[in-house]
Amino acid sequence: MESGVLEFFVFSSVKDDSSNMNKFKKVQYDLATISGFAPLPPINYLGFHFCKWDWVSADRMIERNANFTKFDIAVDVLWMDIQWADNNSAPEGYEYFVFNPQNFTENSTDVMNKAIKDAGRGIVVIVDPHIKAVEEYAVFSEGMAIQQ
Repeated sequence: MESGVLEFFVFSSVKDDSSNMNKFKKVQYDLATISGFAPLPPINYLGFHFCKWDWVSADRMIERNANFTKFDIAVDVLWMDIQWADNNSAPEGYEYFVFNPQNFTENSTDVMNKAIKDAGRGIVVIVDPHIKAVEEYAVFSEGMAIQQ
């Protein structure tokens, strides 16, 4: 109602023998015709996921990936919890968008990504919705500069 005008649609349906749809499918079809059809999700969304809170490193992810393959356990996507962003175990917290250089060297990250891709799996990196408020952290300082 951004314009102040109330817009609404009323759907009613009976079984339509010509379209081979029951009345519920017909209403859903009519609604989708007006509002848009939902896209199909990426195929790996429908697969088997492994997500576990744990201290994580590129080597640990490579090991997990290899073990799932070795023991023939069906996994399509591996998730990494927020420890990937741990800033060298510093007490002031995590720096999102920057991998922890202790546990994710450039070389080990490349090896991890290749191993997971070669196994036909995907990887998801969890990001919590907050940013460390420290001027030295580029994401914070650049974001504050944009806001001002």
